Amino acid sequence: MLAFPASQGEQVMSKILKRVEEASTRLGEKVDEAIATKPFSRVMRRESWGDHQRAEYSPFEQSLVKATVSKEGYADLLAQTWYIYDALETKTEQMLDDPVASRVIFKDLYRREHVAADAAFFAGPDWKGTYPILPVVQEYCDRINNASPAQFVAHHYVRYMADLSGGLFIAAALRDAWKLNGEGLTYYDFAEIGDAAEFKQQYRSILDDLPVDAATKKLIIEEVMVAYEYNIELATLLGDKHLVAAQA
Repeated sequence: MLAFPASQGEQVMSKILKRVEEASTRLGEKVDEAIATKPFSRVMRRESWGDHQRAEYSPFEQSLVKATVSKEGYADLLAQTWYIYDALETKTEQMLDDPVASRVIFKDLYRREHVAADAAFFAGPDWKGTYPILPVVQEYCDRINNASPAQFVAHHYVRYMADLSGGLFIAAALRDAWKLNGEGLTYYDFAEIGDAAEFKQQYRSILDDLPVDAATKKLIIEEVMVAYEYNIELATLLGDKHLVAAQA
């Protein structure tokens, strides 16, 4: 069974980590064999694919892709995402010299300022006052703040790779639906890294070559599951808060 550190908001934390603990039972001998014989990035993607699908097809996420989300709902998402990136990129600065975590760090990926600009565009300069941090996001940030280098890699992977993939589709949908011309969508502007597909392949190669043992790789997979559960919980709360119905 997995052991997780205590958190300030135990009511949500325990619910999320209970789901992860139950799901982690599938990380058995077959995963050990896969880690030993296959590229780690492929194993990690396969073992977390069900979590990825649950996140991708939540009603709130689908409202983003189909551009049916309200601007208030989107502004709230931006605010909550900023709090997450603030924690992640603050942690990043602490990991610059770590032999494992530093391998996935690229300053051209940083999103904090981009997300803040978009939040101000949609909600005005007092967007933090309008959309304060939700309890589940505070717990997510606490989790990142207390992450080991291996756990940091997991959170980094889930956050940035999601925005480099599905985020680009969301940006296109919102741009067309809301007739935006650059402003309000800087969150998804990754021009600094060049070709997104090539960058993601480079990132996967880095994961494959991480200087860690099999037990640590399994720990990274488990933490990827944790990160997905937090994102799923956030999407559920935002969907309820902004009255997002299930998409047909």
